[in-house]
Amino acid sequence: MSCPGHTVLRETGLGGMPRVLLKHKAGATAEVYNFGATLTSYKPTPEREVLFVSHKALFDGQKAIRGGVPLVFPQFGQPKKEMAQHGFARTSHWELSDTAVTEDVVRAVFHLTDTEITRMLWPFSFLLSYTLSLTAQTLTTSLRIENKGEAPFEAQALLHTYLRVRDIGQVALRGFQHHPFVDKVAAQAVERLPTETRNSVNIAQETDRVYQTGANEITLLEGGAERVKVEYTACTVNRDGSDEALPHPDCVLWNPWVQKSQAMADFGDREFQEMVCLEPGIVSAFYSLAPGQAFLLEQTIRPLG
Repeated sequence: MSCPGHTVLRETGLGGMPRVLLKHKAGATAEVYNFGATLTSYKPTPEREVLFVSHKALFDGQKAIRGGVPLVFPQFGQPKKEMAQHGFARTSHWELSDTAVTEDVVRAVFHLTDTEITRMLWPFSFLLSYTLSLTAQTLTTSLRIENKGEAPFEAQALLHTYLRVRDIGQVALRGFQHHPFVDKVAAQAVERLPTETRNSVNIAQETDRVYQTGANEITLLEGGAERVKVEYTACTVNRDGSDEALPHPDCVLWNPWVQKSQAMADFGDREFQEMVCLEPGIVSAFYSLAPGQAFLLEQTIRPLG
């Protein structure tokens, strides 16, 4: 599909897998694979890549692609051992259901519904809609989860966003100050969650924190200069179309550092120096959706400087 200056192309990507390329007339591009509906590239200009994908990532249609923006649903981590870590959305084959272009936006929509295989792992009926909207200055990714069954269900969801950096030692994150967090590296029970006191959070070791944020906006700086802003929201959508915003969506901050990097077969031993994950989602607890209700999780990636 195309219009003057804009293009949406279906093409064959790595491993012979289908992917979709969005091109904006201003020069921005985005690339997403049908496998996992995984966004693997976002370039606001031809010279600048915002996302990180490991050079050892597998494009085999079996294992989740290591990098970009994998979609986590219906669980974060592996609380239910019978299901794969982070659920099945990131390793499912999604259908491109719609494309659209306007004067300012290039858009693609992917769908995933329950199957016999998913119901064996998680016995609920659902419809996932994933919309990517590319403008000259931003990329917005929106995951809509609808309960299509006759019983309520509980789930978690996350946009597992890998951001590319030049040197993790020069990176600082702003927006977490004053917000409580769970430190998954410390892995010890506490009566009360600690609160982030730093205005700028630096990474100098393995980091895996779930921040319960209220600002809904995190800025990545490198060498003191603002490089990327990630803005995110979450809300429940009722049958009548009304919505209720969640005041405190979570944001996971993750870097595997040395030992975890060496333990991952699909990740380079030193690639932790080139990435940081900022992952908006609802993962502190399972959220509940009644029949006919939907949940909307959205992030906008805004390159700066």
